Amino acid sequence: MKGDFMDQTDAGSRSQIVDSPELIEAAKVLEALLKEAEKAAWKAGDYYNRILDQKLAEKSGYRHARDFFSTRIATPATFSPLASRTYRSRP
Repeated sequence: MKGDFMDQTDAGSRSQIVDSPELIEAAKVLEALLKEAEKAAWKAGDYYNRILDQKLAEKSGYRHARDFFSTRIATPATFSPLASRTYRSRP
């Protein structure tokens, strides 16, 4: 790697690939956003677990934590079907 340019040869041809400054900048921004998203996901998981472990929803009057999540957090706009299967409350 020279500076910010990555020189490489395409496996399918002999032409050299030289990343443009715009591509490099876009990749840096994307990488930073992905790192932020990963941090946010871990933080969200911590709060999710706190709600479950400390029974915060039940202490506030919900019968189950899942009732809180279904009314307050998990709407079709905020969770995909896969996520709603993944982040369901514990029995």
